[in-house]
Amino acid sequence: MHNILFKKEVKPVEMKNRLKEIRIEKGFSSQKEFAKYLGIDKYQYSKYERNIFQPSLKIAFKICILLDIDIKELFYLENAL
Repeated sequence: MHNILFKKEVKPVEMKNRLKEIRIEKGFSSQKEFAKYLGIDKYQYSKYERNIFQPSLKIAFKICILLDIDIKELFYLENAL
């Protein structure tokens, strides 16, 4: 049985990223070059940068390792509670 004491309205949130900004800041000039390091094609990577799709957790950690950043620096929630 569910505990109704914890009922709370949950607003929809979207996960966004700062991939393009950080990739360029870290010296990776092209999506194609960066995608090659990740082992994916540039079209898939482009969808990540445009927030059409979110990378798998495995790819997200690879990105963070390549960019030498914490995952919290890369992703954020839009419209968070």
